Amino acid sequence: MILFKEEEEGCLQDTVKMKQISLFHGHVILSIPEKMEEMEEPEKSIYYPYREKPEYIWKNAGGDVQMTFQQLPKSLSKEQVYDAAIAAAHLMKKNDPGRKVGRVHCFIGEKVIGWFIMDLHGGKKKHVKFIMEADGCFTMGTMTYPVADQEKWAVVMECIYSSIGGEKKL
Repeated sequence: MILFKEEEEGCLQDTVKMKQISLFHGHVILSIPEKMEEMEEPEKSIYYPYREKPEYIWKNAGGDVQMTFQQLPKSLSKEQVYDAAIAAAHLMKKNDPGRKVGRVHCFIGEKVIGWFIMDLHGGKKKHVKFIMEADGCFTMGTMTYPVADQEKWAVVMECIYSSIGGEKKL
C-alpha cells in the first residue's frame, strides 16, 4: 500500500509504502512503513539502556523515527483498553509534570486501540503511545518522530491503527 508518492503533483511528503508484519506469534498483524528497519543490538542499548527493552524496535534510515512494541505481564481485555490508555497518560503527566501530554483517543477497528501523543526532547519530537489487547495481554506500541513531520505521521499512524488485527489476517 502506498500512502504518499513524492512525485505526485502537490505532494510535499516523501513516498511512504507500507509492509505487513506479524508480532507476538501472530497475535498482532499490522502494516508499518516499508523503510523502517529493525534496530541493531548495539544501537538498542544506546536508545533503550534499561533491562526491560521493548521486544520489537524499528527505526528509519536517519534514526529520527522510531517504533516499538512490547507486551507487559498484565492481563487486559478490549473493554479495558481505553481506561488503560487514560491511566498511562496520567502516569506520564505525573512522572514529568512539565511534559505536554495530549488527550486520550480511541480507535475502534479489528482491535480497540487507546492512544495519546506527548512531546519529547523539549517539544522537538512527538511520541505516540498506543495500547491494545493481544492474546489477553497488555500490549503497547510507540512511534517517535520529528515535530516537523507530524502531518505525515498522523496519516501513517491512522493507517497503522486501521491495519492492526490478529491471526486471521495472514
